[in-house]
Amino acid sequence: MLGSWLIGPIAVLMATGCSSEPPPPGRAGKPVTSLDEIAGSWDIARFERYTPTRLHGGIRRAFVEVGQKGLSYNIECNYSGNPAHIDSSGTLHDDDGELRTSTAMLCEPLKDRREGALFGFFGSKPTVRWMENGRLQMSNGRTQLILERPVQRRLANLVPPRELAGRWVPQMATQLHEGNGYSGSGFHQPALVVITPHSLGYSGCGGARFTFRYTQDGRMADVVEQGRAECGSDSPSATLLKIVRDNPLVERDASGLALTAGDLVVNLESEAEVRRRSAPVTPPSGGPQAEAAPPLSPTTPPPPPPAARQDR
Repeated sequence: MLGSWLIGPIAVLMATGCSSEPPPPGRAGKPVTSLDEIAGSWDIARFERYTPTRLHGGIRRAFVEVGQKGLSYNIECNYSGNPAHIDSSGTLHDDDGELRTSTAMLCEPLKDRREGALFGFFGSKPTVRWMENGRLQMSNGRTQLILERPVQRRLANLVPPRELAGRWVPQMATQLHEGNGYSGSGFHQPALVVITPHSLGYSGCGGARFTFRYTQDGRMADVVEQGRAECGSDSPSATLLKIVRDNPLVERDASGLALTAGDLVVNLESEAEVRRRSAPVTPPSGGPQAEAAPPLSPTTPPPPPPAARQDR
């Protein structure tokens, strides 16, 4: 059984109070001259040669948040940020020298190098310019960072109907909070979500079935519930049913699918992948047989980052 958990990413002078409005037309190639001009949320579309997955467990894990006086960002395991400003020529200046305020979670070597490169990039005085379609390019002459607004980046991760249909295992039910914080819990009992091009069935809560129309922008629309399934009001299964009833958006996730409605999200992993991961490992001849994990067990959530400050 998995308990509830809460993660509150680091906030660095964010207090934007600004909306993520698209830029006026005709700005492609022109420099950005202030943080206010680009305030709000951005997803990382590409860093160097790496194109990150937008969602991991239904959570944005590759982003830059621009506030009135600084930036906060994440690309792998840790959150970091720094006070900054952009001058009239479009150059981003780090206002704290080499100082980085960061969380301190352990990271695989490749991911550690990648996030270290990103953290250092913001201290390399990159230029910031508009691109076509309201994207941003930051470049220091050696490395490029391409940013897109989340609404735009989501459209690059739409799930076609043929990928949507299948047997899925719900993993985590999550509530999103302001500033990229989130809280949630895992599904306590194995259950299945079975999706066809026009229906969704859930084996939990005594069984639930919905019909829907799948739209071109990746939404389950016109959802109709066949009967009325009931769960505990604060259970992950209840969150899943609430999301489906609210005509959710569907998006690719690092582990499969993410269904999102408002500030609630549930991520699903294919039944085949869960069974593959839970399969016993065959030992060498004559060795003891490894014990298989229970089938359809949910993925353990990541631990919350410690409230740590460190120089990077």
